[in-house]
Parts: sequence; structure tokens; C-alpha cells
Amino acid sequence: MLRAIILLVSAFVLATGCSDRNVREASGRADDFVNAYFSADFEKASALCTEDFARRVMESAEIVNGQPDSLLEEFMELAKGMNAYAGEIHQYGRDSVTVDYEIVYPGEIDQPMRNGVLVVRDASTGEWSVAGMTNL
Repeated sequence: MLRAIILLVSAFVLATGCSDRNVREASGRADDFVNAYFSADFEKASALCTEDFARRVMESAEIVNGQPDSLLEEFMELAKGMNAYAGEIHQYGRDSVTVDYEIVYPGEIDQPMRNGVLVVRDASTGEWSVAGMTNL
């Protein structure tokens, strides 16, 4: 009986440890993405994404880079001061996590932008990738 309890507790601890590791890895990937994307480092941001979402990130880059030079310069200067603050983390099974963020551009926007970032894990490789982003 004692042996069964020890095995049960060990299995729970191992499962919890894996879950915590998954959340840490996924939220780390989300942090890297948010910091790159909202700082206008679209190449770096797209490299952290699924193939489909990477295309959407690069479409954003095309819009930004298509602006007049004076506006682009102002935007890039603003992007340097960006701060991202992670909030709630939601885990959906072992392979899907969302992280809520407040994005602040000091001195420019009164209210922070609120975004949720979806990160998914490829079951065959174990690699976490950003698969989407929504306004909250």
C-alpha cells in the first residue's frame, strides 16, 4: 500500500514538473516574440512563429516599412522605448499556452495595449512556436 502511494505521489510530482516546464518554455517563447514584435524586429519575431503566423508577422513588417521615412523613423524611435509586461498565463493541455501582456510605449499612449499571445508545441519536435495574437 505504501509503495502504491509513493508511486502515485511520484507520478503527480513528475507530471506537475513537466507541466511547469512546458509553461516556462512557452511563456519564454511568448516573451521573446512580444519583445521582438513590438520593438519592430519583425525578422526575429517571425522566426519564433509557426509558418502561417510568420507570414502574418512579415505582412505587418511590410506595412510598417512602407510608411514615409519621417513616420517610419518616428515609429522606430517609439519602438525602442517599448515595455512588455506579462500577466496571466493560461495552459490548455500540454501543447497550448496563452500569455496575456500589457504593452507600454512611454509618453505616447495613455493606456497600455493588451494582447494575448498563443504559443503551441509541435508534438513531433517539442518546439514551441507563436501561433497567434489577439487584442484583449
